[in-house]
Amino acid sequence: MQITVERRAYLKGWREKNRERVRFLHKRWRDENREHLRIYAKRQMRAYRNTLRGFYGHLTASRKYKGIEVLFSFEEFQEWYIEQRKICSYCEISEEDATKLGMPWKYKFQKFLSIDRIDATLPYSLENICLCCRACNMVKANILSGKEMKEIAMRYIRPKWAVIINEKPKEEEKKT
Repeated sequence: MQITVERRAYLKGWREKNRERVRFLHKRWRDENREHLRIYAKRQMRAYRNTLRGFYGHLTASRKYKGIEVLFSFEEFQEWYIEQRKICSYCEISEEDATKLGMPWKYKFQKFLSIDRIDATLPYSLENICLCCRACNMVKANILSGKEMKEIAMRYIRPKWAVIINEKPKEEEKKT
């Protein structure tokens, strides 16, 4: 159903004359549909975070809150990200496999590998960041150096991912 120009003008005038009523009706609708609005907002945020701009925005906002500097612009980050191989710098799982596994499982909607500071004592700069899976990022935290984490990931984490990735198709074959 299309609204004519005249009808649109009439509705605009009615809304201006009845502002309080419109506010009341909108407030009542929002109060009655809180759960719907919460789910919608969550879905919109997930969709935005799965864009590179949303990923960068979340990175800068969360680090600002923690008091950690981010020393690059979105354009610089975008160039850096495009140039990177999409594998974890520590366990070498691909972004595609990490996304399929939903690492860790709380972040199943996450499209990108996370960003880690190689040296946790320095701010975020293009020379001090790398792509890594959530599991390696959580294990490394601010405790291990990049070199130590690489050793741990190659010895313990990578073999686990290899087993899980190789078992996935076998489980799917049994279902069919």
